[in-house]
Amino acid sequence: LIRSEYPDVRLFVRAYDRIHSLELRARDVEYELRETFESGLLFGRRTLEGLGASEDEAYDIAEDIRRRDEERLRLQAQEGILAGRELMHKRPVKPEPLIKPKKPIQAVEEEEQAPAA
Repeated sequence: LIRSEYPDVRLFVRAYDRIHSLELRARDVEYELRETFESGLLFGRRTLEGLGASEDEAYDIAEDIRRRDEERLRLQAQEGILAGRELMHKRPVKPEPLIKPKKPIQAVEEEEQAPAA
């Protein structure tokens, strides 16, 4: 709409999701930003720091996610929305405590087998 009236205008726009971002890139906007993605990265960084990760470690994790996601977005722009799935993390999550236990823990199976006191 804007380009029909102002063909030489430089557009800086916010995308609300991945599909919208791909549509904007196809229209050759000057700059687009996925606001939910960016806020998610920042929130994730601060959460990691709150759980004990250093600022540098949290930043590195967020940048790795950003890099892989940007690569996937480029592939999707060229090959379609299903491209680049191999860039997503596929490893199962290994549960671990968020807070270090104050005393040694024992597996439930071990507790059941231990003789009653």
